[in-house]
Amino acid sequence: MGRTRPTWRWLPHHHHLVADHHHGWLVLQRHVELASAFAATHFRHLANPFSQTAYRRSGMWIHTLALMLIGVFVLIYLGLGYFRLMAG
Repeated sequence: MGRTRPTWRWLPHHHHLVADHHHGWLVLQRHVELASAFAATHFRHLANPFSQTAYRRSGMWIHTLALMLIGVFVLIYLGLGYFRLMAG
């Protein structure tokens, strides 16, 4: 099965056109909902790690981690450029 091209659509909360890459996130969210329902039913005595609050919080941390990683690579790049400038 070949790779499909993304479809473009207008999302009002983004205020611009975005590629339809949200399908993967929607599938992931559906699995979280299923796991949450299962955990709430069978493990009532434990905290539910699949709750919407935890899901949103983990998404925020993933985005923060990605931005921090990008920042580290930018600093490495600038540091290497500085050392190359000083050496030459």
